[in-house]
Amino acid sequence: MADDSLFIERIKHTFQAADADLLTRTHAYTQEKLCDGNSAGYKAANLLFDQDADATTMLARCWPPLFGKT
Repeated sequence: MADDSLFIERIKHTFQAADADLLTRTHAYTQEKLCDGNSAGYKAANLLFDQDADATTMLARCWPPLFGKT
């Protein structure tokens, strides 16, 4: 849970409000559907974030695990 909170706070402080809102809602949705805070999508998004990826790139990485294997 601590990693989750830190991830969300970093999102809110890094991206503009519209992108941050979309990223936090996507993150919440993926966590609800996957029931796993250590999902591959979450880990990949976190790594992309560390590499200064934009919101679109991070979103593109979060969605695939919902639809099948990545």
